[in-house]
Amino acid sequence: MRDADQIKEKIDIVEFIQEYVPLKKAGRNF
Repeated sequence: MRDADQIKEKIDIVEFIQEYVPLKKAGRNF
């Protein structure tokens, strides 16, 4: 797997979490 593919996957997951979970909860996890 390329680095770019891994980065894209992580971004997709983060975007999904931000949409699915309230921003305050997501902020606490990071």
